[in-house]
Amino acid sequence: HWSLGIEGGIAVETAWRPEAPIPQPGTHRGGVVLDGDLFVFGGQVGDARAIPGDPAFTCDLSDLGGGVFGDSFRYRSEDRTWTSIAPMPTAVSHTDTSVTRSGRLAIVVSGSPEPNRCGDLVQAYDPVEDRWFEIGRLPKPMKNVAAIAVGGILHLFGGQTSLSRIDLRHGRILRDAWAAPLRPRAPWS
Repeated sequence: HWSLGIEGGIAVETAWRPEAPIPQPGTHRGGVVLDGDLFVFGGQVGDARAIPGDPAFTCDLSDLGGGVFGDSFRYRSEDRTWTSIAPMPTAVSHTDTSVTRSGRLAIVVSGSPEPNRCGDLVQAYDPVEDRWFEIGRLPKPMKNVAAIAVGGILHLFGGQTSLSRIDLRHGRILRDAWAAPLRPRAPWS
């Protein structure tokens, strides 16, 4: 874990500095900054390997590593330490660009609930309550969709869809865009 000071979109430090390592190493995880702290959600251990010598850089999907996990963490910028937070109720990976914020909530859009599978669940995390809840489903299973919430609207761009609603293996890469009203409400509020 490394950091570089940024102000107004411009680096204010000349070199990256080492920070405390995240407690659970992993890949394909998403994160968001809320109230100055970094939140990192889920991920996976291991990944597909490229087929040696393949000019198309095709991946061998027969061994995808250790699987998906829901462990989540908060990096407290004030004292530069990591703390565990409530794990995701539905663990996902491939949310690298699929996490956004709406008010005080982090929104995690779809992802892979298991290796080589796409999901459609939209989950929200409330850092004040340290709780998760489901806020909806996408029209089709997807992973790595780019997500941003603006003015109460959730905007989604691209991503990769599943082969079908039944066959959740990774399918084609999308160039589509969607928008939908975002009304995340915690069930306890």
